[in-house]
Amino acid sequence: TDVRTLPPSAGRDRVTGGILTSLAKVDPEAARSRLLEWRDGLISHWLDAAKAVAEQLGKTDPEAAARFIEESVPRASQAEVWRNFLTALPPETRAPFLYRVPEGVLKQMITADLLAAWLETNPQACSKWFDEFTKEWSGEEYTNMNYHLLSATASKKGAKPWLAAYHAASGAETRRLFANAAWSHADAAGRATLLPALQEVLPDLQDREWEDIVRTNPAAYANALTTAQIAAFSSEDMGKLISSWSRTNPQAALDWALQHQRPEAAQAIVPLYYQEPKSALTLASKLPPGKPRDQAISSLCQSIAHDRDKPSAESLLPLITDPASREQTRKAIHGQWD
Repeated sequence: TDVRTLPPSAGRDRVTGGILTSLAKVDPEAARSRLLEWRDGLISHWLDAAKAVAEQLGKTDPEAAARFIEESVPRASQAEVWRNFLTALPPETRAPFLYRVPEGVLKQMITADLLAAWLETNPQACSKWFDEFTKEWSGEEYTNMNYHLLSATASKKGAKPWLAAYHAASGAETRRLFANAAWSHADAAGRATLLPALQEVLPDLQDREWEDIVRTNPAAYANALTTAQIAAFSSEDMGKLISSWSRTNPQAALDWALQHQRPEAAQAIVPLYYQEPKSALTLASKLPPGKPRDQAISSLCQSIAHDRDKPSAESLLPLITDPASREQTRKAIHGQWD
């Protein structure tokens, strides 16, 4: 029995759609012809068959598939079929067809799918194309794309391809979009190294994430900073960074701060003493002179005195440049034995 002669029903249309989908796999042109003859089916089943026809046509002739969508699929439903067809193509082959997809939410979702796939293989080419593709976009379109990129297939490489695209992009909005995507795809450890790279285009990250990153992963964050960024740090914020780092690795924190000539290196000297006393005593003299060193040496002297090593404590007193502070520290360490 020819199912097309049966009375209209959801069951008949489901079967008809299934037959056309199967036919499309072996003869997409025949399936296309039969689909166009089917005029009384439920749109949902008709579209399922249309998706199969477009996908199979696209495997050998993407342009034929595109013409089929534009000429035969109702315009209100075209984006749905476009998405199914384009997803089956290599990303670089999809890109030219994006200009022909009707505007709307689904077009943005198709674009997000393309970015997620193409960035895996060639972030530079993808970024260049996207700069051109979005040159007439509004701010609202970029905002919406941020949401769709969060929903797109997650990159197996995490933030890396998004960061590469960010560096390759030229448009300010495009760079901001890729920066947001890189941040969203990064894990907690990765975000510590990303923050210095992205804070220029996403300044709100500094206010939103800095405290937590410095608390949880100070070493990765510090080692990702540029020389200019390190020099620009306020004393208060650098002090927080060195103090946090010193809780787990005071030697590394001290070495890093000394290398970059930051006086806040002094905040690592006492934590280092409790781990490596000899190293702390050796490095104390390398701290940059000033109030931070005076305060740190005073604390160090008192810690040493508490451990009943009066000669070592006294040997550090000349490092305290402020006479009043030096005298106060001298009295404090002698008080340990009085």
